[in-house]
Amino acid sequence: MAGLLKPAAAKTLIGALRREFPHLPIHVHTHDTAGTGVASMIACAEAGADAVDAAIDSMSGMTSQPSFGAIACALEHNDLKTGLSMEQLTPLIEYWESVRFSYSAFESGQKSGSAEVYTHEMPGGQYTNLQFQSTSLGLADQWSMVKKNYAAANKLLGDIVKVTPSSKVVGDLAQFMVTNGLDEKGVREQADTLSFPSSVVEYFQGAIGIPHGGFPQPLQKQVVKDLPVFSGRPGAELPPMDLDAELKMLREKYPAEKIEETGKQRGAQQQQQSKAKPPLSLTHPFPPLPFPTHRPDVARNVSEGLRGLQGRHRGVRRCLPPTDARVH
Repeated sequence: MAGLLKPAAAKTLIGALRREFPHLPIHVHTHDTAGTGVASMIACAEAGADAVDAAIDSMSGMTSQPSFGAIACALEHNDLKTGLSMEQLTPLIEYWESVRFSYSAFESGQKSGSAEVYTHEMPGGQYTNLQFQSTSLGLADQWSMVKKNYAAANKLLGDIVKVTPSSKVVGDLAQFMVTNGLDEKGVREQADTLSFPSSVVEYFQGAIGIPHGGFPQPLQKQVVKDLPVFSGRPGAELPPMDLDAELKMLREKYPAEKIEETGKQRGAQQQQQSKAKPPLSLTHPFPPLPFPTHRPDVARNVSEGLRGLQGRHRGVRRCLPPTDARVH
């Protein structure tokens, strides 16, 4: 999820999986934070992957997925060609470029990829969220320290797999360290007296499972103190479920005839709605933006910005939302 898969490692990993499981579908997902995503996805395809994830060019790169157009063009003259040309892709690229321009006020401000992701290992989906959270906490000028401490927090937690919700635990601990002026050594030395974020405490209790190799000691005992600690597989203590009984109950409650009739009704409604609305195209304007009611300042600023864009940027004018956007 952080985009850590390098081309050489991709060939080794996917190649080994393909040899071990010759008939297993292999689908690879990555992010392009470091800028190596296109090369890595091509390496995966060459090693035997059945599908790789990519994003349309105008929405790709950085913490998104690697460029679809770049992958398609790179594979154009070999056995792995996608069958799609730039002539076919260009209208989509231009369309989504215009849409993105319309919502540019909500961009994170990130201008380029960064290979430092190989050091801090922050997932692409978390990077911009954590950056915004850090700014909200008054840590905007210490973002580089948050990234550095993200790596330190990951080490303190046991070098864990970072995906929701475990990645949030790492991010919370990293921000906690920066706010309190702590480094890895300081956390270890003061762990008995620190008031850790609740997500960190719950992690060490085992609320989201037990990491491979167990929890780091003595840090777990210092964080948890006298609180209960879960052991074993998450959910093992839940009462057993009778799947046959549950299936029978669902069939009685939702008979097939009723589901089929409901599906037909919804299909008819959707067909009527599609006839009533004109198709969305490059010349069809978007509806007013649904700005949050608690941020009228954002609504005002974005609306004013869109007026300026419509006057200055002829290429995207057709796709911009109406300038009379209101707070909903």
